[in-house]
Amino acid sequence: MPSADRPEDSAQSERKTASGSAAVDREIEAFVDAASRVLGSDLRSIVLFGSAAEGKLRATSDVNVVLVLSAFDPAKVDSLREPLRTAHAAVRLSPMILLESEIPSAAEAFAEKFSDILRRRRVLHGSDPFAGVSIPRSAAIGRLRQVLLNLVLRLREQYVLKSLREEQTAHVGCGQLRGRGRVRRVPGGA
Repeated sequence: MPSADRPEDSAQSERKTASGSAAVDREIEAFVDAASRVLGSDLRSIVLFGSAAEGKLRATSDVNVVLVLSAFDPAKVDSLREPLRTAHAAVRLSPMILLESEIPSAAEAFAEKFSDILRRRRVLHGSDPFAGVSIPRSAAIGRLRQVLLNLVLRLREQYVLKSLREEQTAHVGCGQLRGRGRVRRVPGGA
């Protein structure tokens, strides 16, 4: 039955997507409906995460979702292509398609991404697949070390390229740190 015929489901969906934009909410809801229809019982959950889940979308934000599947059936997923293309073109919907069995290893391998998912998420369909997930402290620290080393390497490169002039050198550090200003608490840390 379409959601318009079920007022309680429509209200619940609107509450859960609350991206801060009615137009974005409509696109998300259309995508969730299409995914539910074409993936059927293989679809376990759809989770909105990031700024859209907080209702804090900016003009440059992607709308990030995780589709958690029990199995990846190419024939079913092929039917999701057009709804995904439409949602991507309309609101920059960006899906991560993950099997249920991959959640623990993905959370460890992509500690920074999954820390964000754990902090800022809304379940749009199904149950919360991340309710019992925790990021191993060693994985979070390893990712932090990787990010910091990458910054140091980029800063050295820019220093060599631009250190001849003092005014260019000042921009080197600022340019590399732009977008990295968020301080994140390491899970399990003090």
